[in-house]
Amino acid sequence: MKLILGSLLTCNLLFGFPIELNTIESNFKQTIIDDHNKSLVYYGKLWAKKPAIAHWSYQKPILKEMYIENSKVTIIEPDLEQVIIKDIGESIDIIAIISHSEAINPEHYIAHYNEKEYHIYLDGKFLKSIHYLDDFSNKTVIEFSELKQNSDIKKSDLEVIIPEDYDVIR
Repeated sequence: MKLILGSLLTCNLLFGFPIELNTIESNFKQTIIDDHNKSLVYYGKLWAKKPAIAHWSYQKPILKEMYIENSKVTIIEPDLEQVIIKDIGESIDIIAIISHSEAINPEHYIAHYNEKEYHIYLDGKFLKSIHYLDDFSNKTVIEFSELKQNSDIKKSDLEVIIPEDYDVIR
């Protein structure tokens, strides 16, 4: 019996992330720490769906909506009454990052995606946090709470709605 359990654990460690992810819905806390050890903390909600669709709704300390579909990013900033729409040239797919990770141990996985290294931590079979260095070498930690994996996400949670009176920058 011990041999069977050990073999199953070894297979899980060799083959990567332990569950098939299609959707994620979660509250998040995003902490960005610069090279002077100063930090900025954001809170919000995330909806993500295969393939490469996500809505990050930042609620504190500022309001901001960020929608990602493949390589197109739409950022709505209510305080500035503006929308930024741009093609970033490469997909930012949180589910692909997680799904293509390799196990270090049952609670720690590593993914290499778009020339970045992501450390993914689990609590059992549930996503706990993601750690990585951003494009400015800031340490970024995203912690998840009230997580729902593979649940139905309403179409309206992923739909970009641009207020008519906002400036649009492309």
